[in-house]
Amino acid sequence: MFEDIIKKRYQFLTNNQKKVAQRLAAYGNNAAFLTVNQLADHLETSGATIVRLVRSLGYRGYPDWQRELQQLILNKVSPPEALEESMGKRKDRDIYSEIFDIEQQNLKKTRELNKNEIIGQVVDAIIKAKKVVVSGFRSSSAMAYLLYILLSNIRADCQFLEYESGSRASQLIHYGKGDLFICFSMLRYSQQTFANLALVKKSHCQTIAITDSSLSPFGQHADLVLLVENRSSTYFNFWASTMALIECIVTGVSLKDKKSLSNLKKVNQTLEEWNYLFL
Repeated sequence: MFEDIIKKRYQFLTNNQKKVAQRLAAYGNNAAFLTVNQLADHLETSGATIVRLVRSLGYRGYPDWQRELQQLILNKVSPPEALEESMGKRKDRDIYSEIFDIEQQNLKKTRELNKNEIIGQVVDAIIKAKKVVVSGFRSSSAMAYLLYILLSNIRADCQFLEYESGSRASQLIHYGKGDLFICFSMLRYSQQTFANLALVKKSHCQTIAITDSSLSPFGQHADLVLLVENRSSTYFNFWASTMALIECIVTGVSLKDKKSLSNLKKVNQTLEEWNYLFL
């Protein structure tokens, strides 16, 4: 990817540029969503040095370089590319055992990334919020809906943001200070979900993002961030670690919020009265 571009022009760089280029290559895809000044801070250099470097690599400026890096990432993680790569691997490999092994690694890494303190802060934010709205796009919407269903069993004023109805704006304008917006988004990162996040932040609504990198657009802009390791062996994200975080959140709210038991009893009584369940 970007390393190949650096190798082609490496001999033409100054000694200082070579050092920065090496750090930049090691930094990898994390640079795709950072401003030039943010990237300079991470690489312990100046924004001007970064700009001179990307121009020496053949780009008109930092925005052109960043757009190409984003496109390289997009091509690498696009579902057809990922599936084609998976199909090209050994035919005799035990894919089912491989999936379980990867999910175990994802769960272990996700636990390491999220200390009790940050999970506790998310739990407290949900309990204190006047209203909670949960959002996710495409496959992330399944995770968002699961969190919404479980939270709505134990607290009032919880809403799932619908995309298909075209009513996002009319829903989000009613959220502001004292309310909470929770969103799910993984690489390749939904622009629609990010637009939702940006809109509610303008109204001083607190925000929580569940994403796969602290340097993703969501990781940089949400007030609280839970990080997910979701490495996959195929063309779609693996979701076990995300579901584990959801279980932590809902369990934490259930045990800490005194209203959760009475709310759950009301829900259970209604389900019994409506004969929704066999048992």
